[in-house]
Formats: sequence, C-alpha cells, structure tokens
Amino acid sequence: MFFFKFCRAFSMFLSLLGIGTALSFIAHVSALGQLVVPHFVIGLAIGCTDVSVLSLLASFGDIWYHERCYSMIYALNQAAVCAAYALGPAWAGLTICPFGFRTSIIALALLNIAYAPFTLTLRPLERALTRSLPARN
Repeated sequence: MFFFKFCRAFSMFLSLLGIGTALSFIAHVSALGQLVVPHFVIGLAIGCTDVSVLSLLASFGDIWYHERCYSMIYALNQAAVCAAYALGPAWAGLTICPFGFRTSIIALALLNIAYAPFTLTLRPLERALTRSLPARN
C-alpha cells in the first residue's frame, strides 16, 4: 500500500531503482542465505512495477480510445511476459558465456538504474490524465 500514496510513475521509478540495487547485491553474493533479501526486493519491485504499468496503460486506453479496452492491454502485457520467458534464457546464455555472470548482472543492474529516470517523464501525462478522467461510480 506504500506505493499507492505516490503516483504510478514515481512508484515505477522507485521499483526500477530497487531492482537495480538488488541485482548489484546479487552480483557480490558469496553465500546462499544472502540471496533472500535481494530476491524479496526484486519480487516486490516487479509486482509494484506491474501494477503501476498496467493501471497506467489502462487509463491511457480509456482516454485515447474513448472506450474501455482493458482486454487489449492485458493481452499485450501477457504477450510481453511470454516473450520475456521465451527469449530471456536465450539472451542470458548468450551474454553470460562471453562476459561471465557477475558482469552480466552488473550490466543489467546498471541498465535498470539508467532506465528508471525515463519513467518520470510519464508524470505530466499521468497528472493530465487524472484531471481529465470523469468520476466513475
């Protein structure tokens, strides 16, 4: 419930920073027990990002298409998740072999941290969206 006090774009920003930070900790783990907290943070952050992105996309769909097109948005989300599960292991295998696990994880962490500020560009769109939405019963 903590993330609902902020706007959705800011919760995506914090979540991506959390994922990047947790991934950087995973790169330096030396014992199995040290993986518990980073994986908890990654799971929580992915859940918060998923909720924020889907609700924001559904709101944009309401405004841009002037109808409720939630099924299209959720189908697009599921297709992206399926593509990630299908292509992710192949991509990981291609990058881990030449670069190694630690370098690949640190690169992924830096990519998440570098991508996080771009989610803040959605804040003006979200503010305009909340002003233009009519009250629903």
